[in-house]
Amino acid sequence: MVDSAKDVVKLLKDVKGFYIERDKQHNEQWAIYNGDLKWYVIEGVEEKHIPTTAAGKIDNTCNHILSLVVECISPPHKDGEQAQRQARKRSSLINWVFDESDRLSEIPTRGSALKNLVIFGESYLKGAYFNPDILGSEPTIRDGEDEDDFDFRYASWEMRCKRFCPISISAVSPLAMYPDPSPSMSFGMETYERRVMSIRNDFPYFDSWGSLKNTDKVTWVEYADAGKRIYFIYDSTIERALVIPPHPDLPEDYKMGDFIRNVYEYVPYVRMYSGLGTQTKNGLPEEKAIGFLKRAKSALTAEARLETALNIMIEQNVFRPYKVLLGQEMKPEDVDMTWRPGSRIDIPPGADVQPIEPVRIEPAAFQHLANIKEEINMVTTPPSMQGLRQRGVYYGYQEAVLIGQGGTAFVPIITPFLNGVATMGGMILQTLEKVVKGTLHDCEPKDIKGFYEVFAKVDAKTVEEKDRRFKLGIEASTILPLKYIYGEFLDVEKPDEVLAQMDAERQIKAGNFDDIMRDAVIKGWGVEQIRAMVEERVKGGASQQTAMPNVEIPTQQRLGALPSPLRSRPESEIAPRFRGQI
Repeated sequence: MVDSAKDVVKLLKDVKGFYIERDKQHNEQWAIYNGDLKWYVIEGVEEKHIPTTAAGKIDNTCNHILSLVVECISPPHKDGEQAQRQARKRSSLINWVFDESDRLSEIPTRGSALKNLVIFGESYLKGAYFNPDILGSEPTIRDGEDEDDFDFRYASWEMRCKRFCPISISAVSPLAMYPDPSPSMSFGMETYERRVMSIRNDFPYFDSWGSLKNTDKVTWVEYADAGKRIYFIYDSTIERALVIPPHPDLPEDYKMGDFIRNVYEYVPYVRMYSGLGTQTKNGLPEEKAIGFLKRAKSALTAEARLETALNIMIEQNVFRPYKVLLGQEMKPEDVDMTWRPGSRIDIPPGADVQPIEPVRIEPAAFQHLANIKEEINMVTTPPSMQGLRQRGVYYGYQEAVLIGQGGTAFVPIITPFLNGVATMGGMILQTLEKVVKGTLHDCEPKDIKGFYEVFAKVDAKTVEEKDRRFKLGIEASTILPLKYIYGEFLDVEKPDEVLAQMDAERQIKAGNFDDIMRDAVIKGWGVEQIRAMVEERVKGGASQQTAMPNVEIPTQQRLGALPSPLRSRPESEIAPRFRGQI
């Protein structure tokens, strides 16, 4: 129970300690995957065992994600140095946001409105910032007033409360926010350094500053729960709190000693913020309140770890590795050692194919992955990306088993995640369009307006370019050109024509052109080359929606199998699998 500023300080210390410990444990939670996985390559007629760990492979995959680059391309109807410069500024800003958004946090949803915020990742909702003058006091029935009239008046007041509810409030830095870490989300706190002059400007009615000078820096603390809120200055040297009392003009039922009644009756701290934007004309921070509901880059990193761990499980439990024992008179070049999904390797006569006993993952790991996937899906995979397919680690594992047994078509496991990467980039652009009101780094507001084109790519500096293109092109089978067009933000003379043009180009993503997308990644095509290939195919009579439908992988080319009635071949006929590059 929090009844005083002293209680708030004690609670703040405990919550700070929790977040410090949580961050420490975050880096240790993947230790369960440590182990000696067996990877084989062939050098000459000898086999070479390459020891590694699952954790090492996880880190390797994370390097791809940590090197995420979002590249904004000049609009097709514009050219010249100015357009390119603006595109570079957009790119710089978006990548900066990805880096900074590590500080952002996820908060449980509250009601359908906030569920929508979670789905779309951003919002433009602003609150009254606890200004009771906007809402007025809670209505009471008047003498002689009809009950229906009172119900209508009370319902109107409730709607006004909800409309002006401070879903978003300001944060000088996301690191200053300390929400309740429990699922109940029963309180929220914020603490940071402020100058006394800044506090005086916000609370002109308070004049008991003692020996504090305007230029002094003090520790500012804000606390709120479902029933009350409090503002105070805390001096850690003498452990004393200088409480800012409620405004003297507030109704008495709003005053609770040093606390102020929370008229909204639930915690206003809904999320952490990017800190973008400006204050309102009245000095209130609504414009700064806009932020991201969840971590962007951190969520992507977790997604990479999840997908890697899932791939490890599938590879160890489904795609059994094989080694080839070459005959005495055979040369290494007689055998194609390249492994890729959907391919088969011809085994020369005289060669012996032997399965390698895999290292099994403990079943307890699946629940750990399922919990992470549940959270990550809310960030990286909105319903529009999910379609009607069931999702989750358990289903993904089951699907992979069917793939391995030849019972279903090959669907790249990591494709939904890569779609999420591009989606997150688009969400950031959407949010920035609505948020940025002033100069941020070298990006000006006019550079954010208008339409744009996002090309998200994953770039691993530790892997050679050819191998990177191969991995992305074959495993993901997609490049990520996405457009997000909203007519209300188009600063052009003929928005309808521009929207029609951009919508036509966006069909590139709508069509299922897996082969074009794969070639684009492998060969390093730009968006213009992709567009030309799509237009050429459509001119030939193909529909953009059906030009490249998913095709069942032929039995002789399926990924691998375990003995099963689902059209599986004997293990002796299964093509061996190799990963020469770890």
